Amino acid sequence: TDTWNNLVAITRGSGSPAWMNCTGSGCFDGIGHPLEQTGDLRTMRGCGKDGCSKSSVSELIPFQNDPTGADYSALFAQHSGKVLEVPGASTADSVKLTQATNRGADSQRWRLESTGDGSFTLRARHSGKCMDVAGSSTANGTNVSQYTCNAKDNQRVRLTPFGNGHFSLQLKHSNQCLDVAGGSQADGGFLVQWPCSATTNESFRFTH
Repeated sequence: TDTWNNLVAITRGSGSPAWMNCTGSGCFDGIGHPLEQTGDLRTMRGCGKDGCSKSSVSELIPFQNDPTGADYSALFAQHSGKVLEVPGASTADSVKLTQATNRGADSQRWRLESTGDGSFTLRARHSGKCMDVAGSSTANGTNVSQYTCNAKDNQRVRLTPFGNGHFSLQLKHSNQCLDVAGGSQADGGFLVQWPCSATTNESFRFTH
């Protein structure tokens, strides 16, 4: 994890993430914790208004502006210990995502990118494409796939920590959670959206 490594000072400008350019009230860090809202937020160096222990590097999430480039993570499903992947390392749109044994492959590595609204996209390292729910469907059990990144709500997730290093990932467009279908333990179990239930097959941790 990147708990206190590779930190960079908060900066402003066109080359900085949107959350670093926030001014006034309602400013949040890279994973949604409120930043100090008085004075120059750059002096906070990433610490949240609710404490440095809850900054953008806590809860086993990689810092949002990691200068080493080591900002891709495996997403491990708590129930199975397997990671989310793009099968066959395909670079095509609409390939359905599955879980598989961790091999350290680029098709099993994801970059969490803040969208500036408290949500994130998840971008596959090998293809540069994003997790996506086809057609912005809100139906239970719809498969999650990779698709060309387009900044729409069906490619955005909100993270909720369980307090044990794991998170639920709730899709912005449907309010449903990423879920390994049927709690499958097998390689090839599909990733779907499903009403959030705080079960271990909807619980994921980020690991470099």
